[in-house]
Amino acid sequence: MPLPSVRLAMVLFRNQVGRRMSNDQLREHLKGEVERYLKLYDGKRQKNKFLALSIKLVSAFFAASITVILGIEFTDKSVQLFSNIALGLSAFITVLNTWDAFFNHKALWYQFNNAAISMRLLKADLNYAIIKNDGEIDDGLAEKIHNRLKTIIVTTNEEWQELRRDAERELQEIEATKPAK
Repeated sequence: MPLPSVRLAMVLFRNQVGRRMSNDQLREHLKGEVERYLKLYDGKRQKNKFLALSIKLVSAFFAASITVILGIEFTDKSVQLFSNIALGLSAFITVLNTWDAFFNHKALWYQFNNAAISMRLLKADLNYAIIKNDGEIDDGLAEKIHNRLKTIIVTTNEEWQELRRDAERELQEIEATKPAK
């Protein structure tokens, strides 16, 4: 799939305002796009890191609680209550682990971390090029930066789609192993 070019963006911009995009406008456009995707990927990275860690910690806490509840000797009246609590916690752990297996927040955390790192490197390269060229961006450099930006976006999206396909395959395999009613 060919990546959209900066020249196309410049043509579209020219058609919208009746003139060619200036060097300042091109520079600010590229900086804005890189910053926008950096914020997007960094936010998704933080969200998935939080969810991955939270699910693991809550599951571990509830599993430990079940062990303690089942290990304590209670009076006759409380045995049934605490057995039911342990059963409820066990069911909740199953739901959390199924959620985690389907959404795979740890893999998403890694994926968006890699995307954010790639965007940070692209931002650093863009800023370096701007400083090195006294604020000017020639068409060739703009094309390279824009292509790297699109490559990062496309790669991140393809990785996300592959994670979703893997999750769907896993669910289908689980469904196929269930006994017929």
